[in-house]
Amino acid sequence: MHPHPNAMLIGAGGLPLSFRSSAATSMVSATVTKPSGVAVGDLVFVIVPYSTSTAVRATMSTSGGASWNRDVSVDTLAYGAALLWKILNATDVSNAWNIADATNYYVLAVAYSQNGPPIVSATLKQAVGSGTTAQTTMNFSAISKSAGSRSIIILGIDRDATVTPSPPAGWSLDINSTDSVFDKFATNIPSSTYTGTSISIGGMFASPGYPECGWAFEII
Repeated sequence: MHPHPNAMLIGAGGLPLSFRSSAATSMVSATVTKPSGVAVGDLVFVIVPYSTSTAVRATMSTSGGASWNRDVSVDTLAYGAALLWKILNATDVSNAWNIADATNYYVLAVAYSQNGPPIVSATLKQAVGSGTTAQTTMNFSAISKSAGSRSIIILGIDRDATVTPSPPAGWSLDINSTDSVFDKFATNIPSSTYTGTSISIGGMFASPGYPECGWAFEII
């Protein structure tokens, strides 16, 4: 796995955001490995694969701190994923990140730094899942940008470890990480570059029942 070298994201307001690092954790552990160098104000996403062996989908909290935001995609199929995310405070940086009800697959934590003005918000704009439909692309409809938008970030997972995600021109593939079963990735585009069109991530696996899950965020 080779992260993109700290690509800069220049948003509509000229506010930079940068990919910091990522880290994978085997879920024989109850704590998530932190990406290197995380700092107060960073935005971190954690992609958690699951299967039907897990009746309750993954949740996260920081020791001595708060729970993380959470969304579940393709919850009715044999495979899917949960996404957790948080803008880090001092407690998050210093204390352990605890995860509950995950499976024994690897999770991926992806960190973005504020690199200047603080990150104000990370808004989930769309969550998609292929379900039982065979498709080779992960498709998002057009995303409307808010005032002060800095970047659009997409996190994704495919139930096939051999895929190579292919984002559209202008998007930076920050990390592509695989374990024995899943491929997980993160990609972004500056809000000032994103033209408001639909988004299609190529290179996905086409078999029905081996779903893809994805989340699109707007960062301000």
